[in-house]
Amino acid sequence: MKQLPSLVLLCGMVLALLLLTPLDSAAEEALAPEGAALYASYCADCHKPLGKSTKAGRSLVRVRSAIRHFAIMNHLKVLSDAELQAIVQALAIPRGN
Repeated sequence: MKQLPSLVLLCGMVLALLLLTPLDSAAEEALAPEGAALYASYCADCHKPLGKSTKAGRSLVRVRSAIRHFAIMNHLKVLSDAELQAIVQALAIPRGN
């Protein structure tokens, strides 16, 4: 029984590492085209085109929080977490201004 708390702690640490590990570049590139299209459809009118976006480098948590808390962005609540992640990945790719 003494080992159970240690095992739970170890599993929690492994899970935290997996969740905090960024996507590899191949996964980022796979999401980028979808994210760019979603950004163009849902975000560019207010936040400028992707290459000149005022929101470049935003995290998924920050994007999700903005959608949840700013009434003007309520229409974006239809986007899934996967779609939001794709937008975040597109915002993370450096582009020429």
